[in-house]
Amino acid sequence: MILSEQVLSLLFCFIWGFVYYFLFYKFKRFLVFSKFNLLYNIIFNLTMSIGFFMGIVKINDGILNIYFLIFIILGFVLSRFIFGKFKCQI
Repeated sequence: MILSEQVLSLLFCFIWGFVYYFLFYKFKRFLVFSKFNLLYNIIFNLTMSIGFFMGIVKINDGILNIYFLIFIILGFVLSRFIFGKFKCQI
């Protein structure tokens, strides 16, 4: 994998952490307080996973590395910190 693909993949993973947190925060009431919460949770995570892998396939032919997961978690935690600290209404 060349350097530009790696940088683009890391940026995509970092932004995906933000997107995942934003959508999870928006659909939290459906995922937690619903009669079918397990079904909604499975569908939500499956959709997010398929979207992530489709993006990675477009960028670098589907090559996954452990630091992609680290950047997703970093984006998720950073977005939680930003939205929680400033009390942003999403």
